Amino acid sequence: MNKVTHLGELEQTVLFALERLGRSGTGRDVYREIVAVTGRDTSVAGVHVTLGRLHDKGFLRMSMAVGPEGVGRDVRHFGLSTEGRAAIRRARDYWLRLWSGVAGHPVGGDDP
Repeated sequence: MNKVTHLGELEQTVLFALERLGRSGTGRDVYREIVAVTGRDTSVAGVHVTLGRLHDKGFLRMSMAVGPEGVGRDVRHFGLSTEGRAAIRRARDYWLRLWSGVAGHPVGGDDP
């Protein structure tokens, strides 16, 4: 039996932010996308911890790149794995199914 891992709110948010960014992004890129789109000012450290947890679960692929001159450390770039893309599809479908049960709001319908 294939166990489906439940994703927390920040995990879902990070996955969706990476999908919005396209191919890949750094932790700081993901943080900025979350703040820009949701207005939620989560901590950069929280985003980095969540990226590591999602990578450990197999939802992200990671690559290293030489950091900008003067930084002195490499930069991790993250992108969605096949499992990560499937996870955000499941999350989206989950919330749409719940939303469809709210009176006056068909699936995919916009708020008035």
